[in-house]
Amino acid sequence: MEGDVEEISLSTTTDKVTLEKNLEQEGRKIGHFQDRITEPLLRSRELKYRKTSTDNNSTSDDDMAEKLSDNNHPRSLSEEEIEVKGKWMKELSQMVQKEWKNSTWWEKYGIDWSIIGLAMCSLPAGLLCLGSHSSILWVLGIIILGLANSVLTMKGGHMASHRALCASPTFGRFWATFFMEVGFWNPNLSRSVGVKEDNRSSGCIGFAMEAKNRLYTPGGKWMKELSQMVQKEWKNSTWWEKYGIDWSIIGLAMCSLPAVHYQQRGLLCLGSHSSILWVLGIIILGLANSVLTMKGGHMASHRALCASPTFGRFWATFFMEGCSFLPVPVGDQGHVKLHHGHTNIIGLGDSSIWKAPRLSCGIYMFVAPLALPILTIVVGLQSLKDFPYLQALQSLSCISLGLFCHLQLFIQVSGLGIWSALGCMFLTRTLLSIPFIHVNIFQHIGLPMFSSSQRPLRLQLMTHCVLNLPRNFLLDWTFGHAIISCHLEHHLFPHLSDHMCLKVKPLVSKFVQSHNLPYQEDTYVSRLQLFLTRYKEFMVLAPPITQLAELR
Repeated sequence: MEGDVEEISLSTTTDKVTLEKNLEQEGRKIGHFQDRITEPLLRSRELKYRKTSTDNNSTSDDDMAEKLSDNNHPRSLSEEEIEVKGKWMKELSQMVQKEWKNSTWWEKYGIDWSIIGLAMCSLPAGLLCLGSHSSILWVLGIIILGLANSVLTMKGGHMASHRALCASPTFGRFWATFFMEVGFWNPNLSRSVGVKEDNRSSGCIGFAMEAKNRLYTPGGKWMKELSQMVQKEWKNSTWWEKYGIDWSIIGLAMCSLPAVHYQQRGLLCLGSHSSILWVLGIIILGLANSVLTMKGGHMASHRALCASPTFGRFWATFFMEGCSFLPVPVGDQGHVKLHHGHTNIIGLGDSSIWKAPRLSCGIYMFVAPLALPILTIVVGLQSLKDFPYLQALQSLSCISLGLFCHLQLFIQVSGLGIWSALGCMFLTRTLLSIPFIHVNIFQHIGLPMFSSSQRPLRLQLMTHCVLNLPRNFLLDWTFGHAIISCHLEHHLFPHLSDHMCLKVKPLVSKFVQSHNLPYQEDTYVSRLQLFLTRYKEFMVLAPPITQLAELR
């Protein structure tokens, strides 16, 4: 009968796999803990979906339930279905979170660690059996070692990949390295998990649930197709193209440091009595510092300097904490996860961190950037209070060591006094701070902003919210192509090195324009003039929310 309300009951058996996958994406799937609570929750609550029939030949309950739960025929969900399923996931997540808070450490981690510990304790017994002359004991040793190996590599490696063995991020990374790289002997596993963690953190409520369905919409297909093209280009590239060119630029910057500091045979020297040589030394050191802190630090934050996750973490610590004096977790959370995961999403990655509404246009654009070296250290030290004790101590030690070595380079090698050394450090670090601030605000602020509830697909979002500046030899060399002329390519594929972003730029540009999406480019001078004339609109007032026509 027309207007009747039909109530459709979705079987918990049908949706069990889907819900468990969603739980895993939310970081709730933790060994014994998941076994203890997931089944009762799924059995205790039956998911219901209501629809209004519009004709006498309405679809039956069983047909509709089968249609909604059929994973073999993926389709785009309607807005009503997405909203309903988002509420379900939010409700279930709150129930699981409550159960988690009420659990003891033994239930959260202890039982799983006891199993792993038992496997470790069985290794000596298995090895002793292998040394026996009895074939029965030898076979028993093989079985014991095989079971222990499965526990360590499969159970331990899987839990470590999700950082589910402990609450500490620092020890979580340690156990991930131990179980995945030492146990599996494959560093690519932990790298792929890192990519999934970044993707998991990028999205609003319900975004993870509809991600699979979004893949089959036109925008999702385009991103998948573009990713395959870039992946093919990556596989066909040599090590020199992937990493070598960028390392040569970083190496050249490092080699310029002794030439400036060393006092012998007329080489450039900050301790020279010639003002020309002194100014030239400051310029060279400023450019080298920009390469190490901005280009090196930015690439290291995305682990784009090498393929090994272990060395990637080492270089991140070296360039970000040792050279840039910024804790690695701050870059990971604020830049990699928030800015890249939620580019131009209001309240998340809307670049509001760069705004200072109380400053006038002239002060902000040309004076305030000179305080960037000091503000970086202050922000870094202030953020340490939010870290676990051991992680904060590690970051503080690396930052202190970097500051000490940098200061000693000026004092011991160049022969400067303490105050002269501090002054030279400040000058070299502020040399390109003004264009650095300009570039960061030019490429996102003033472009469309979206609400978290109506965010476009990734390809649409990035093409509307990211702008490329033209090639500039000085800025490309010191900041990197990913920050200047290939910023869109970098946001689409953040794990690519600077040179690889430049290599895939023609491919991305052609693909985006062929699908009638914007490929935004503008000059540095044009953007500067725009911000000078519309400073209050861009940097003081709240940005308007954009809604793409296809989302309405």
